[in-house]
Amino acid sequence: MQDKNILVISPDPWGKYYLSKHHYAIELAKHNRVWFLNHINAGHKNKAVQIRSTEYPGLKILDYGSSLKGIRHYPLWLQAKIYKDQQKRICEAIGEPLHVVWSFDPYRFTDWTHFGAQVHIFHPVDLYPSPIELEVAKNADIIFATSQEILSRYESLDRPAFFINHGLAGNFVNQKAAALHLKGQHKIKAGYSGNLAHRHLATKLLLRLCKRHDQVDFYFIGPKGEGSQLSQEKQAFIDEMSKLSNVHFIASMPYHQVWKQLIQLDLLLICYDRENFEDAPPNPHKMLEYLSTGKAILSNHFQIYEEQKELIVMARSLAEYEERFEQIIAHLDDYNREEVQEQRRTFAAENSYEKQLHKIFRILDEHKLTCQSSSSNS
Repeated sequence: MQDKNILVISPDPWGKYYLSKHHYAIELAKHNRVWFLNHINAGHKNKAVQIRSTEYPGLKILDYGSSLKGIRHYPLWLQAKIYKDQQKRICEAIGEPLHVVWSFDPYRFTDWTHFGAQVHIFHPVDLYPSPIELEVAKNADIIFATSQEILSRYESLDRPAFFINHGLAGNFVNQKAAALHLKGQHKIKAGYSGNLAHRHLATKLLLRLCKRHDQVDFYFIGPKGEGSQLSQEKQAFIDEMSKLSNVHFIASMPYHQVWKQLIQLDLLLICYDRENFEDAPPNPHKMLEYLSTGKAILSNHFQIYEEQKELIVMARSLAEYEERFEQIIAHLDDYNREEVQEQRRTFAAENSYEKQLHKIFRILDEHKLTCQSSSSNS
């Protein structure tokens, strides 16, 4: 896909933390003109659509507001009317006909026709508690999702739907170890990358691991809920962790610098409470970033990585998670053998965003979902 006008609709704002939708926009912008539509600024009276440039030549950001809040809870007929007006304003701001609308957002635009695009792609990358998710999906030409659990939600729709794993950003491919000193006095270093305020985080288990294994330094890379209202449970968890001498917090940083922290660790953790939260992530984006370091990984069980059990240690329960942690630190050299590390790095590189887009483009061609461009380069 080249020389196309593409609108990427995101439920997550453009900022220093990049997720799937941000990376796809960046990759698409290498050969196309891409507009990244931020989530609506609800309650903001200025309805004008503003366009911002980015460091990527083919990529611009669209911001817009609305005096209305909670639109997705309105009756569908009223939503359609509101979204029609918003689509009109967005298209006028872009000023060029759209070829593709690529939406990662299950909350907005139940009817996409007013964008006037030739191809409509719905691409959910997580389980969303959206009351209008099916209304959004059924108006797409094709659906891509990052797990079978997500795809199963659309089985009732007469739409082609395909699994596409998360991607790995170019900054995580073919990296070299950086000279970086981490605080801590212990030989073994374990770490978690992500927001400690995450609703599904298994906080009791993590706290117990940090307390019981005081011979291990634990590093938590990312925000601690700053700028958001922490629950009492999460605040108590962070307060208790802060008291432990073997726990170290590393402040939030741009995504391309995270690898420099992760590569210094011996064991990387993904630790959700999937026993008590059915909507916990079925396929965390950070898994491929972890794999790109080559280091040992301890994770909850994820069905899509069943064939990579030699590369990822997965626990089916929280009790088993603790057992597996002790097993890994007791035989860490074996889990971090160079040949196994190379297998992890290779698997991650095979799932780069560039390669995921090639898979998607092939599927679009097979289903004749191509678009005509006014340029002779298309």
